[in-house]
Amino acid sequence: PERTTCESNMIRSASLAVALFVLPAMAQIPTIQLALHLRADRDVELQGQHVACWSDTARDLKASQDVAAARPILVRDGLNGNPVVRFAGKQALNLRQPDSLGFPQLDAYTLAEVFRATGNDCGTLFCQGGGSTAARPAQLYVTASNVGAVVGGGMHESSRQAESGVALLLRRNNRCEIWLNGRQCDAFPARPPPPSTCDVLIGARRQTAGNEGIAYALHGDIAEILVYRRALANEEIRALCRHLGTRYGFRPPRSLVHQIEEAEAAGADLFPLAERARELAESNQLDDTAAEATARLLRSEDPFVRGVAE
Repeated sequence: PERTTCESNMIRSASLAVALFVLPAMAQIPTIQLALHLRADRDVELQGQHVACWSDTARDLKASQDVAAARPILVRDGLNGNPVVRFAGKQALNLRQPDSLGFPQLDAYTLAEVFRATGNDCGTLFCQGGGSTAARPAQLYVTASNVGAVVGGGMHESSRQAESGVALLLRRNNRCEIWLNGRQCDAFPARPPPPSTCDVLIGARRQTAGNEGIAYALHGDIAEILVYRRALANEEIRALCRHLGTRYGFRPPRSLVHQIEEAEAAGADLFPLAERARELAESNQLDDTAAEATARLLRSEDPFVRGVAE
């Protein structure tokens, strides 16, 4: 049968050699209870340069946009030579309301996105819900300086500093967490998610709780999206961020433990790292490896290092 324009423009692997090259890297991505996986270098249907549909063919999910003026564009070298879906503040892709992405019914989930937002770029990365914060079961977004989340009325933000990276929102039953590039940067009690009849949107949220319009649309790029119907373990998160950082050409910051390990192996002075640990503790920015980092510093032969660690 004759191919349509969309099918002819669909981005696919060009050869078996390319497929064999990609598959080993995928081993770093957890697959258990993976409910959605979108990559800008795969299964993107175009109308000209504009994205009409972005598909997860393995799970038969499609993020589409019927209105031509509201379609983002595909930029093939948008993030260190990698394709991205670029939003300009008026576009969104709609996943509708698949059962697998019913955030009001999920006690645990992980939402991860590879994004790029420079300068004053900001907006929604992923959301179900609209209207007031109390009517949004799950929203991940960026401001010009922060990464933030809304979960059932609670809004929380933390400094993002980097213009590109991997942003994550996790719900672990009664606790929510925001991660950026392998580091937990906020945690807060999870409120009961409100019921919602809103579609799941990429690049915007619904303007109203009645599933109408779009609001806080993204100025920025999205290269990859992963949604799990479970909360990833901390080591899974770090491994995922390292893998995605390598794929997209940015290096997630090393944890304090890794820096201490490297310094010990090189026989370097640990005092600057002890001071750094103290500064992070004073600003409440220590991640979940803080106990291990402190234990290592307390074993130091340098009494000044041990004194700061105490």
